[in-house]
Parts: sequence; C-alpha cells; structure tokens
Amino acid sequence: MTFTRCRNTVIIAFAFIFIGGAVHELAAQPQFILKRTKKEGIPLFFQLYSGFNWVLAPGPGLDEHVSDYDGNTYSGVMIGMQGAMNIDTLARKPLWAGVELYYARVVDRFLAQEPDVYFKGLPPVSEGGPPVELIETAYVAGASLFLAYDLLEVLQLQGGLGMQYFLPQVDIPETGLPGNEVEGLFESTIYPTAYFGVNGVLLAYPHGSINADVRAMHGFGEYGGTQIQILLGFMFNFE
Repeated sequence: MTFTRCRNTVIIAFAFIFIGGAVHELAAQPQFILKRTKKEGIPLFFQLYSGFNWVLAPGPGLDEHVSDYDGNTYSGVMIGMQGAMNIDTLARKPLWAGVELYYARVVDRFLAQEPDVYFKGLPPVSEGGPPVELIETAYVAGASLFLAYDLLEVLQLQGGLGMQYFLPQVDIPETGLPGNEVEGLFESTIYPTAYFGVNGVLLAYPHGSINADVRAMHGFGEYGGTQIQILLGFMFNFE
C-alpha cells in the first residue's frame, strides 16, 4: 500500500510538470489572446498547483472518530487549479475574480486501533470480536469562488468561499476483507468553506511565474476543521 501511494504521488507530480510545460508553450501562441475589442485584451491568469494539506484543527466528526494513534495522520497531498480574470483596479493594483478546483487527502486511519469500528454482525474488539485490519482514507474534492489582489508585483492576496465534498474510502488488502461490511466508518458529506492566502512569486518568466502559496482554509461541517495548505504553483498570464 505504501509503494502504491508513493507511485501515485510520483505520477501526479510528473503529470503536473508535463501539463505545466505544455501550457507554458501554448501561452506564447497568439490564440491565447482573448479580445474585448480589437485593441483591448482581457487580462487572465491560470495556475496549476500541488503541495501539502495539513488539518491543524479537525472538526468534531474527525476528532471524535480518530483515536490517538501514531499510524493515524491528518494530512496529505493536495493538487488543484485556478483561473481568474481582471475585473477592476484598486489603488492602481489589479483586482481579480476567479474559480478554483482542488483535491486533497485530509485523514488516514488504521481501523484496528478504533474501538468504535467493527464488522457487521460481530462484536467489537472490546467484546472479543476480531480487529478490523483495514485502513480508511478520507479525501476532499473542493471548489471555491475567490477574489485576488496584487498587493505588490510579487505578492498577491487571495480570499474565497466554496464547498468541500468529503470522500472516505477503505483500502481493501489482499486478504479480501469486506470493507463494505464494516460499521463505524466515515460518511460522505458536503459542507461550506472559506479561505485566505498569500501567493508569492519565486521565479518570473515570460507569460507567467513559479509561485509559493500559503493559506488557511476552514470547513464549517462536522468533518471540516481548519486546514493549512502549503503549495507550489505554475501561473500563466494571458493578456
């Protein structure tokens, strides 16, 4: 299972590098110029990013259902994309409005350590039942509407509102234990979110830049909580 996760992470990283390079080449082409009039273009930016998502303060649903065990983690890889257009200026600095889509892991827990998890029709471990030798992983798929403000040429502030879809899944090992026959698992749910972040330019190049993004996101549901996200992104500018 560890090898499979490492392999998937490497594949995702290479995919982002490939997509980033392809978009960078396309950004130099004239068809990427979106015309408002014959003489005026609409400034746009598009960003692909990946990084680390850490649940700093888990929501009550996460906190109550995950025991204090070293094998359980509140973190994971995050990938996503943003697109925005310039809507106005504020103090002579660009103001942007955009949409973001992302996917991240938020928790990983070993079910054999959870006293409230047991096979249907069998007693829990505390009453002599068999331990549930499975791992449950929960991901979130999210979307946000955001505003961004270029405070400095190399520093952008972002804030937005959105929704997260909580997606739990059970890893079935080679023994074929029935994950769908287990009680006490997480449940899929949707809840609102809000975030604020700072996006700084690490390296600028024609038509874009490589950026570091640090932000805090809060989910307002039972499985929400406060998440800290540290991201590295490729941004592409179109005018």
